[in-house]
Amino acid sequence: MSRRVQNGLRQTDMEQQAIASRRLLSASRRYPWYLEKVPLDPSLTLDAAELNWAQRCRGKSIAVLGSGDNQVVFALSGMGAKVTSIDISEQQLMWPVAVLLRSA
Repeated sequence: MSRRVQNGLRQTDMEQQAIASRRLLSASRRYPWYLEKVPLDPSLTLDAAELNWAQRCRGKSIAVLGSGDNQVVFALSGMGAKVTSIDISEQQLMWPVAVLLRSA
């Protein structure tokens, strides 16, 4: 690969990182306030049957497919599960990072 092509790829990577940073900052300013509370009180998101099931998830690795606004991800994480959030929308996947940045 020529040096010119490599430099062009590096520039593209830097531009993509800048775009991702701007999106993350934007998401952190408008995330739902209640997401910070869900790990401490999973009943804000989960009903009684779901809470009963989630008790068995402590310490287990779980993937939440189509995680949307990540309420379930935060609830399971707060209950001790190791959770991976999977969603087709990059914007939806920014919420957990935005919440972590806000609460840090």
